[in-house]
Amino acid sequence: MLRMERQDLIVQLANKSEFITIKELVKEIGSSPATIRRDIDVLASEGRLSKTRGGVVSSNRYINIEPPYNVKRVLNIEEKIRIAVRASKLISEGDHIALDSGSTTLELAKRLNSKFDLKVVTNDLLVALEITKNRNVGLIFAGGLMRKDYFASYGIFCVDILKQLRVQKTFVATDAVDCNLGLMSYIPDDIDVKKTLIDISNENILLCDHTKFEIPAYINVCSLNRINKIITGRELNETVLQNLREAKIDVELV
Repeated sequence: MLRMERQDLIVQLANKSEFITIKELVKEIGSSPATIRRDIDVLASEGRLSKTRGGVVSSNRYINIEPPYNVKRVLNIEEKIRIAVRASKLISEGDHIALDSGSTTLELAKRLNSKFDLKVVTNDLLVALEITKNRNVGLIFAGGLMRKDYFASYGIFCVDILKQLRVQKTFVATDAVDCNLGLMSYIPDDIDVKKTLIDISNENILLCDHTKFEIPAYINVCSLNRINKIITGRELNETVLQNLREAKIDVELV
């Protein structure tokens, strides 16, 4: 099979599935893992698919469709870890903080196990479970209806709990970012929760990988002027970065 034909087939297979592993691609195509990985590198650089740990996802999957959590969790994981490490340095002992529901905020939660005297509020069950590993951190879990397969609570009960609180910093997650419209979401379920997490905080810090600036989502959460700082990967498109800085948005690349 010619290289171009093989790469076209990889894209076709990725488009048929939300996530396909390198092992599955080797079986389907009959080429070596090393060859498949080289093809994936080329296709990712061309924007025809997205690399993730152990496999690939289709670039087409982003069109107003929320990826499954098991896919979201591993996408751009190295970048998310860099973002989380930097965000952890903004948290001081004694702080009261809120962690939004998301795969990047989960990585941040994993890096709070050395902190003392923190108070953390979250609506993310996996984040909450991670926080409970540190006996020196107080936790408020804002419960309510649970999004199946996404481990996040939402609804009136969750919002009512959050409205009674005040925090110094909220670390915000998002499905997508539009330089003109602001933070965007795939679904309406958690909009009120995100708005409330932002409202109860003195400072809002958006944690998102660079691909969130290049995908569409159709529900607005808030404008960018509600965000005090954005931490994202150094892979961010230069044009997007320039647009954000021209809009006086504080962006930190890691």
